[in-house]
Amino acid sequence: MLTFKTQRASLFTYTIFEKMVPNDKLSKLDSLLDFSTIYDRARKYYCPDNGRPSQDPVVMFKILFLGFLYNISGEQNLLDEVSDRASFRQFIGLDLTDEIPDRTTLVKFRMKLGLELIQNFFEQILQQCINLNLVGFQNSVFDGTTSLKPEPDLNVVETNDVLESWLKDEPRSILPSQSQRL
Repeated sequence: MLTFKTQRASLFTYTIFEKMVPNDKLSKLDSLLDFSTIYDRARKYYCPDNGRPSQDPVVMFKILFLGFLYNISGEQNLLDEVSDRASFRQFIGLDLTDEIPDRTTLVKFRMKLGLELIQNFFEQILQQCINLNLVGFQNSVFDGTTSLKPEPDLNVVETNDVLESWLKDEPRSILPSQSQRL
C-alpha cells in the first residue's frame, strides 16, 4: 500500500538542522528540484488499499540519489551515512527521531521499481539540474600526464553504465575475506 510522508521536520528539528548544517547545498538542491513525479510513476507498483503501509517512494529514491551523488556503494554503507549525517536526513525529509528504512526495504524498493524506472527518475532529476544551470558543460578538465606506455584498457564510461553498475552493486563486506586474514 502506497503511503506518503506528510509530516515535515518539527520547528525544533528545523532549528537544530539550521545550526548543525548551515549553508547546506543539499537543502538548497532539495528546494530547487521537484521530486513529485516519483509518486505518479511509482503508484502503479503499489496496491491502493491492501497490504502493509510502504515507505514513502520519494524518501527511498532520495536515499538512492544520495548514494549515487556521493558514490556510496552498498545499501548498508548508504544507510549508515544517512543515519550519521544531519544533512542527509534533512534532504530526505526525515526528522532526527524518525527511523531510517532498513537495508531489506531499500533493496526491495530498488528491485520492485526496476532499473529502468529508477534510471528514468535519475534522468529527470539530471534534466532539472541542467534546466536550472546547476550542471555546467563549458569547463572540462583533462589529465595531461604523459606516460611511456598507454594503458590498453582505458575506456570512456557512459553515465548510464555507471548508474546501472551502481544500482546492481551488491553490498561489499567491510571485513577481509578468509584468504586475506593472517
